[in-house]
Amino acid sequence: MDVDVEFFEEHYSPDHPDLTDNMWEVVDHLRAKCPVAHSDAPMDLSNTRNGFYVLTRYQDVARVLQDWQTFSSNFASVTEVDEDNPVAAVGQMPPITTDPPLQRDFRRLMNPFLSPQAVAGHEPQIREIVTELIDDFIEDGQCDIVGQLARLHPPRMLYRILFGIDDEAELQRNLDYMKRMANGSAIGSDLEAMMGWISWVSEFVAERRSAPRRPDIIDALLHGSVDGRPLTDEEIGGTIRILILGGFSTTTDATSATMLKLVEYPDLQARLRDDFSLIPGIFDEMLRVESPVISLPRTCTRDVELGGIQLERGDTVLMHFGGANRDPSEFDRPGEVDVDRARNRHLAFGGGPHRCIGSNVARLNLRVVFEEILTRLHDIRITPGDAPRQSPAGLGWGLEYLPISFTPGPRLLP
Repeated sequence: MDVDVEFFEEHYSPDHPDLTDNMWEVVDHLRAKCPVAHSDAPMDLSNTRNGFYVLTRYQDVARVLQDWQTFSSNFASVTEVDEDNPVAAVGQMPPITTDPPLQRDFRRLMNPFLSPQAVAGHEPQIREIVTELIDDFIEDGQCDIVGQLARLHPPRMLYRILFGIDDEAELQRNLDYMKRMANGSAIGSDLEAMMGWISWVSEFVAERRSAPRRPDIIDALLHGSVDGRPLTDEEIGGTIRILILGGFSTTTDATSATMLKLVEYPDLQARLRDDFSLIPGIFDEMLRVESPVISLPRTCTRDVELGGIQLERGDTVLMHFGGANRDPSEFDRPGEVDVDRARNRHLAFGGGPHRCIGSNVARLNLRVVFEEILTRLHDIRITPGDAPRQSPAGLGWGLEYLPISFTPGPRLLP
């Protein structure tokens, strides 16, 4: 498809349909021509009535991530919230929508359950979940790796292990909410699904308040404190919602993108089969090349100059992690997959105080998934006569469908 890349110099929108198949052509053009581009396009943020600025250079995105005093994560901090906006409906989701020092208090409560040491203890349960899912299709010799593995594994891990829920009906209910909301741009466009999801989280919080205490992350939120006070129900619900959003979508997209690259690069697939220690390297390279969270906003708390452009208090900047992670000034051959890349300071997990709190969980999930895939599935290829499909462009970036074929194998569980 031919795309008018110059159109996006003034009208960039995260969910513009032309971006789905032309993202990197558009981003490369913006980075070269106007790396701090002003867009007048609508976006589901409460403070973008006067447009927003799109940042596509590594140095600019890295600066915004580090300077939380100037570029706030709290979208309601310097501007009035529009209550009819979907972002206002979903509400604050700490720690991602708060700034230090309050943000540090939230992370202090959550970090003990998400540290490398804590998540390492969950590996046997994660491996069992992956084994169950592969068992469901391995005898068929083909599957949609997105719908039958990548989209199901992260929420099962999140619910069973971190939330203590083993109810398949509840899991499916939330998967349905996520699928409907993912069809929108920023947080979601299906308001009915969004409100149903928010109500479910509120019900879950109420149930846990009346239940016996458990040594888990939910209990830490229910009985912890921030800024010298207990958390409100709204704060607890918001924190759970961001855990769900992060756990459902980003690992799904990272798994799918990695699988597609392994099919496209058979030599790399062979190397990984011979040496599983290379899996973390390919994971980081996939996060760089196909960043699951492709962009996120910040709000200026004061007038500031960025990339030669004067910004005013209340302006919104949209950090394009995909553009930053393919910036040739930071990465040699940025569009190529290089598992041996010596210097890979990608920004897919963000940076500064808001660096992804779930990164250790994501790394463990991806390692286990691909150890199991490469051990059990052989001669992996795109299913003849079929083709992958990219999900519609938005703040996230991933595959909607990835049909693969392989040599059929046996189930492992009864």
